[in-house]
Amino acid sequence: MGLRRDRSPADEALDRLLREQWYLMERNRSLRNNVVGDLDPQWLRQRHDPILQRVEQLIARGGEDGAFRTDLPLL
Repeated sequence: MGLRRDRSPADEALDRLLREQWYLMERNRSLRNNVVGDLDPQWLRQRHDPILQRVEQLIARGGEDGAFRTDLPLL
């Protein structure tokens, strides 16, 4: 999914992102289980931070557009 370029409504974009990523995580579960203990947590976090930032931007856009609640903290 081109999260950076996706201008569909934020709630639809988030739903699509979660469905696609859930499928990928489930499909690769055994790979994850075999390597996650061998990976440095800091290295892993560095790889996930850019993705998390894009998701946070999507949620912020949804809040601005009225698709998501704004009375709860992001984290």
